[in-house]
Amino acid sequence: MVTEFPAHSGTPTHAEIIARNGGSAKVARTIGEDPNNVKGWKRLDSIPAAHWRKMVEFGLASYIELARAAEAKRAA
Repeated sequence: MVTEFPAHSGTPTHAEIIARNGGSAKVARTIGEDPNNVKGWKRLDSIPAAHWRKMVEFGLASYIELARAAEAKRAA
C-alpha cells in the first residue's frame, strides 16, 4: 500500500536535505556510501528509498521528510 503525503511548502527536497547536512561528500562519509553515488542523488534530487534508513539512523532526515520530498517530486 502506498501512502501519499501532501507536499507542504517548506518541505525540503532530497537535494536540499543533502546540502543542509554538509553536502554530498559529508553525507557519503556519514552513511558509508560512495561519494559519487551521493552526488548523483543530489543531482537527480532523489535519495533512493533503500538508503532512507541510514539517513534517519544518522539523524540526517526523518522518514516523513524523505517521503514528502519524494512525493512532491513525483507530483511535480
